Amino acid sequence: MDTKVFNSLMTQTVGLGKIALDQYGQETVTQSFSESGFIEYKRERGIDAQGEEIEYNAKCFLKSDSNIDASHDRWQVTDQHTGRAMEVVDIQPMRDPRDDTLHHYELKTK
Repeated sequence: MDTKVFNSLMTQTVGLGKIALDQYGQETVTQSFSESGFIEYKRERGIDAQGEEIEYNAKCFLKSDSNIDASHDRWQVTDQHTGRAMEVVDIQPMRDPRDDTLHHYELKTK
């Protein structure tokens, strides 16, 4: 799918929170921001980046120019319309096979 067409589908406001663990093991949001994206609610099973089978409840799509850091291991996605916050269990940067450029991000959540 052409990037311009894909980006036109990103019609929802999605909140993203970068999470860190403090010295006591408590989760703390260290950075938060909103972006255009799309959340597809659908329970599925898949394979994460480590090759482990996971079950997730929704998939969040973000544009290639997203501020998300795919190398960070703890994120939270919030559907700004419903207020529902979800833990990100896998982040996949999706590349265009024609020219190997970053096309979009897919975040699996629970």
